[in-house]
Parts: sequence; structure tokens; C-alpha cells
Amino acid sequence: MPYIQAVLHEVLRIANIAITGPPHTVDEDVIFHGYVIPKHTVVFANLDSVLADDKVWGDAGVFRPERFLDENGQLVKREEFIPFSIGRRVCLGESLDKMELFLFMTTLIQRFEFKPVDPDKLPTLKGVLGLTHTVSLFCNFYRRVSVKCLQRRSVIPITDTIP
Repeated sequence: MPYIQAVLHEVLRIANIAITGPPHTVDEDVIFHGYVIPKHTVVFANLDSVLADDKVWGDAGVFRPERFLDENGQLVKREEFIPFSIGRRVCLGESLDKMELFLFMTTLIQRFEFKPVDPDKLPTLKGVLGLTHTVSLFCNFYRRVSVKCLQRRSVIPITDTIP
């Protein structure tokens, strides 16, 4: 199960829903990389700049869930993984979202088989950037199991008359 969690972390890193976090107010005058940010200035954390930074991830444009696993295959918590924002205003639904995504993904894997649209061509992560990251269709879903219900015959015969 740690690998599925790593896959979900990688999906949230590459296709992050929120490009910026909620607004924060600077409590005191700050000098940041030579720029003066005065007290009471409203700032936004650019989450996308961290989640897509090659300096942080090495190959940020490559889908590689293994970056969230240690040598024993266990999930590693990375400080740079911030799809739900940072600080006191982190998304309150983070744990609920991770749980729901895990259940959704494992149910899909259980019930469907995924096959590439074009088996001779690997899918690309290049897409249209906007409020969200959209990619073109790269796989088809096929049901794994078809369930058939058969009507059971009654063990006790049902009669219309009462003895």
C-alpha cells in the first residue's frame, strides 16, 4: 500500500489543484532575497513553484512515485511536498482528501484494467496549464469482473394454503 500512497503523492505534486495557498500577512518588516516586504503586506505562497522545482525534485516533470519511498519501500514524508499549503492555514481537509483519494484509487485498480490508448506510444504529462493541469486522454478503462446474480430457489417450498 505504500506504493499507492506514493503514486497519489506524485499525482498531487504534478497535478496540484491549488497553485497558490491562502493569503498571509507579514507580521514585521522582512528582507527576502534583497527585497523589502513591509509589515502588513499580504503575500501568497506559490505552491507550484515548489512542487515543480527541478532544484527540489531533480526531475520535476517526470512522473516518478519512487521519490516518496525509502530503500525499504516505505512512504517518506518530504518537507517540500506542500499541495495543501503550509503553516497555520494548511487545508483542514488534507487527511480526509488523502483518505478519499486512496479509497478511490484502490477501488479503481480493483475493479478496472487500464490500457494505453496507443500501446506503441508512452503517455506524456504535457498539457494545458491554467487553474488546473489538464492532460489528454492516455488510457482506457475496462471492467475487470462482471458480476452475475442468479435467482436462488427457495429451500422451503412456498404454498398458498395454510395447513
